[in-house]
Amino acid sequence: MGYKQAFGKWGEQKAAAFLESRGLEVVAYNWRCLYGEIDLVARNENQLIFVEVKTRKNDQYGLPENAITPKKKGHLVRSAMEYINRYAVTCEWRIDIVSIQRLADSNYEIEWFENAITEND
Repeated sequence: MGYKQAFGKWGEQKAAAFLESRGLEVVAYNWRCLYGEIDLVARNENQLIFVEVKTRKNDQYGLPENAITPKKKGHLVRSAMEYINRYAVTCEWRIDIVSIQRLADSNYEIEWFENAITEND
């Protein structure tokens, strides 16, 4: 595994721990289908939450959450719909973004954007 993949995996692990500390249960990691990949699939009491994790080591190219292009949003919505259809999901659902910015002292900041991407994006 290369540095970029390992760094992405690190971010996904931090995001999963963050979400779990807020009461969500992560039920799938890196779920793949024809339309792309969903980094995390989580749930709370009454919703299924698809999570896109964006991790950056600096802000040279902007904030992590700003790296999600309209094309990526479309892939996420189609992937979420595929998951819903494949597993006959009947509860409410949403797509969130977890943004992780690594800081110079090996710490990091996490920001959680709930319902960040909708079917109309």
